[in-house]
Amino acid sequence: DGFGVYEGRVAFIEGKFLPEPKAFNWSRLEDHQLEWLKAFNLPSCITCVIIGVQFKRGDIRCFPYTIDECEYRKINKISVTKKEFTEDPLYVKIEKGKIDYSRIIEILDEKSRKTAWKS
Repeated sequence: DGFGVYEGRVAFIEGKFLPEPKAFNWSRLEDHQLEWLKAFNLPSCITCVIIGVQFKRGDIRCFPYTIDECEYRKINKISVTKKEFTEDPLYVKIEKGKIDYSRIIEILDEKSRKTAWKS
C-alpha cells in the first residue's frame, strides 16, 4: 500500500499479494479501503489496486485494477480467477525490485476507456 507523487500526479495504491497464481476474492479488499480509494478517484490522481502474483521465483507480476473495476467486481462477487492471471497480458513484471509505473498507468488508462465496469 502506498501513496506518493508520480510525474506530478498524486498516487494512491492499495496492494494485495498472492504467493502463487490462484483466485483472488475481492472480499480481501475491505469496504473502508475501497471507500478511501473512491474518495481519491479523481482525474488528477492515480488511484488503483495492484495485485501482485508470484508465478515462480523471480517472476512476480503486478496486475493493476481501476477503482471502477474493483467496485464492480466486489459488489457482484466476481473473483479474479487463476486463469485470468495466467492469461491476462495486462500486467507489469517486477524487474530488479522495481515496477514500471508508466506501464501501470498505461494499463489503467486502457482499462478506463472500457465501459464494462461503469455501473
